[in-house]
Amino acid sequence: ALLSTSSAAEPLWAPIVERRLLTAEGSDRVVVHLGLAVGPEGGGGVELPYQPGDSLGVLPENEADVVRALLRRLGLEAEEERVFTVAPAAPSSQGDLTKLLAHVPTPCTLGYALRYCFDLTSPPRRSLLRLFAAHCAAPAERQDLLELCSTTPGGKARYEEEVRVAEIGLLQLLQRYESCRPPLDHLLDALPPLAPRYYSICSSALARAQQADVAFSVVRYETPGGRTKRGVATTWLEGLRLGAAGPPPAVPLFLRRGGAFALPTDRARPLVMVGPGTGVAPFRGFLQQRVAEAEAAEAAMGEAWLFFGCRRAREDYLYREELEALVGAPGGLARLEVAFSREGPEKVYVQHLLRAQAAAVHRLVCQEGGSFLVCGDGAGMAVDVHAALCDIVREQGGLSAEQAAQRVRALQEEGRYVRDIWSS
Repeated sequence: ALLSTSSAAEPLWAPIVERRLLTAEGSDRVVVHLGLAVGPEGGGGVELPYQPGDSLGVLPENEADVVRALLRRLGLEAEEERVFTVAPAAPSSQGDLTKLLAHVPTPCTLGYALRYCFDLTSPPRRSLLRLFAAHCAAPAERQDLLELCSTTPGGKARYEEEVRVAEIGLLQLLQRYESCRPPLDHLLDALPPLAPRYYSICSSALARAQQADVAFSVVRYETPGGRTKRGVATTWLEGLRLGAAGPPPAVPLFLRRGGAFALPTDRARPLVMVGPGTGVAPFRGFLQQRVAEAEAAEAAMGEAWLFFGCRRAREDYLYREELEALVGAPGGLARLEVAFSREGPEKVYVQHLLRAQAAAVHRLVCQEGGSFLVCGDGAGMAVDVHAALCDIVREQGGLSAEQAAQRVRALQEEGRYVRDIWSS
């Protein structure tokens, strides 16, 4: 088999071979598990040599309804199948043509470009607002847009409140300023590319031959303005279903290495993993790898603990049966600690369980040279877990606050405290 050198420019098309819902029916939290064929038998004859800790970069697509609504607002409904090519605006311009809208294949149709190549839903940048202002027929609308994108204190405040916080997209802005008619070539030149989305691989190639698994939360929420906002990639991925007839849908993807976020090279050292919600995904892959290596007697396995968190056991305890079966298994978990934030009179989170197991965490990480890995929400959870770790190091080690902070920084510098976090 060929080894994949897939990239965003040349993705591997991986068929979906497994799909299941990980959360309870009726929950407002929807988490989906997908199994993707990435071996020579299912991945177009190309093998994707991934390791636990790696991520898949997925190339999403905009919703067809969003594209049609935008074409309708621009008066270009009949132009969806129009083919265009990318070229310099001035015939005498010199330069590398591949850098002109490099994210757009040329030639291609307008419908294809809007569906697959451009970000249509993120809050527009100020430069796009200036473009809109230049092409507003109504003076009042032009002036309002110029104020909205200005760098004055008032303009900055308005932009933050009316665009960023309100999370309006391209279509909503064009609907708000009805006299705006930007030329198509100018608009396409100003729109940002549709960026890949990254999902932690939650499997091991040793355990899942020729398959890579991912788990993702479907993003759907109400904006401050009362509009329902749907995540571009997760809405699209959720809609890909396995049917009885026809070939399975395929996902364009490429591999991104995990770097420092990986299993410790010395498997005999202890491992403490903290991953509430979908943050548990890469640790499922880590544990599959450890179990497979233990079964093959490749290495002695150090003690492993997992701190997981969810709302309720019956609602969103992801991979419950698998995780509980790993407790006591060779290469598996010595301890599984689960925080339920909505089951008792008080909310319990992973940082509370870490503090409750302070002596054990300190022993594993500080005394026995173990690793402390964190995955998940970077805005709240990771901050609270970091504070808990600092307190554990301070209290259990008999250190001052400054000494504890230095010890934690040393863990980071040694590659034994590593985080894979994101902001929603």
